[in-house]
Amino acid sequence: MYQKYQHLITITTILGVTSFCPTLVTSPPEVYHTVLKYFKKQAGSKENGANVLGLHLEGPFISKQKKGAHPEQFLQDLKGGFKDVEDTYGKDLSNVDIITSEQFEIFYHPISILKIFIFVH
Repeated sequence: MYQKYQHLITITTILGVTSFCPTLVTSPPEVYHTVLKYFKKQAGSKENGANVLGLHLEGPFISKQKKGAHPEQFLQDLKGGFKDVEDTYGKDLSNVDIITSEQFEIFYHPISILKIFIFVH
């Protein structure tokens, strides 16, 4: 999987993409805990391809009424605040830039100066 991701980053510049945020859709927490380790912010170059600005985590904190193709069995609310975010994604969110959510919150990660904006979906 990681090689395919690196290949995608490399070929995106051929298509005119200079920067992007890879997106993960609603999944169970164990998927996020596994997959987030592989996605890193990185500066783009001719050899490395496009800039990876940070991850966009679309779900699982989205509206059941506006879920689209997201699997309903994995949707969650944010009643527990930032603890719910850490329980779902893990404590290291240094490579995350956007979290899409039904509720609007701005959290400041307690370990770093990372600011995570959670947008209304």
